[in-house]
Amino acid sequence: MGEASKSYYSNKVSLVFAQFDLRLAFFEINPCNTESPETELCTVVMSPHHFKALVNVLHANLASYERVFGEINTNINQQALSEVAATNAPDKKEEG
Repeated sequence: MGEASKSYYSNKVSLVFAQFDLRLAFFEINPCNTESPETELCTVVMSPHHFKALVNVLHANLASYERVFGEINTNINQQALSEVAATNAPDKKEEG
């Protein structure tokens, strides 16, 4: 088949649509990388029909996941995330 498939970790998705297609751009945000905290990983382009089929499959699989593992809490505490990011940031050495 040519190129081997790749796996990516993504924590941000952007959706742009036109009449005949939809584009999902997947990113990884790494706040510890001060030079380039957001990296675009890939873009997936599909027809509206394929997108709707994908949404239906994702919805069904999410429902199955939550039946097994419990409901996913999407209420994010931004203050706690900022504190964790600050704690995990690499130390900045002072120049003297």
